[in-house]
Amino acid sequence: MEEETKRSKGQFLSAVLSALGAGTTAFYLYTAYFGQFTPMVQRGVILMTCLVFCYINTPMFKKRPRGWTFFIDVVLALLSVITIFCLMWREMALLSTVVGTPFDLVVGTIVLILVLEATRRTLGWPLVILALLFLSYGVLGPYMPDVNRHGGVGWD
Repeated sequence: MEEETKRSKGQFLSAVLSALGAGTTAFYLYTAYFGQFTPMVQRGVILMTCLVFCYINTPMFKKRPRGWTFFIDVVLALLSVITIFCLMWREMALLSTVVGTPFDLVVGTIVLILVLEATRRTLGWPLVILALLFLSYGVLGPYMPDVNRHGGVGWD
């Protein structure tokens, strides 16, 4: 069962993933000794590392672990790096305003979709469906029956 869900990697990809893992470890050892960065940077580094490892190590489909889907996995890994760097780069702007820009909304939505896809790959559909139900409850709160009704939250 374990071998069906893992992907065989070449030497180059194994070296890149090892360097990413070693770099993340060095980053957290550095911050443990010299002090932490802001929470957005601390959490962004671990989220980025987890997403990259998830997309490269876990195939999109369990029955087809090789082939054209690897290209999509690399694109998703690169997209997670880019979007999380965008969030870390815009940290001060996000913290200083009440409402983000449309760019922030798009980047945040992309990160949400990337996390849901990584969850689907590693834990399966039940947790993704549960997360979508909770997100729907937050957005559709004003339209719920009396007992469950609340003010709702906007997507922005």
